[in-house]
Amino acid sequence: MLVAFVDECKSGNFSLGITLVHVRDLKLVRSELRKLRKPGQNRLHFSKESDSRRKEILSTMRILPVQVFVIESALKHERDAREACLTELVKVSRSLNIHRIVLEEDQSLVRRDNSVIRSQLRVLGESHKLDYFHESPNFEPCLWISDAIAWANQKGGYWRVLAGLA
Repeated sequence: MLVAFVDECKSGNFSLGITLVHVRDLKLVRSELRKLRKPGQNRLHFSKESDSRRKEILSTMRILPVQVFVIESALKHERDAREACLTELVKVSRSLNIHRIVLEEDQSLVRRDNSVIRSQLRVLGESHKLDYFHESPNFEPCLWISDAIAWANQKGGYWRVLAGLA
């Protein structure tokens, strides 16, 4: 069973960076990610790291037992784009054996996200059981990978390759 960790990138086309971690690997992945923090850092935030540090972080992330992918939307309005991406994530969750979705917490989005996910689950029917909630990246290191993936996807080229997206 997989857990999907989700963070967004609002620059350019709206996108969700998604990290899949098998339940059995969560402890290991979290531990290895915490080791990447510099003294005084509560979390990793990719946009605030130097390029050399980004390379170091992506290199470590690439060897962890995770899978990453991106869902993008070209819709102009962020709310519509986010809804489209979340809808697609819920749709693919069944085929990918995702049983939990953890989204980076943004209090202004929680109610709408929950509504979109509930609506899509009703469409899929009772056969698909999916837990979902929002969490602060200060408390969930696996969200750091999704942040890095979303950032690298938006930057494109070399960074997509380093992130394992190309």
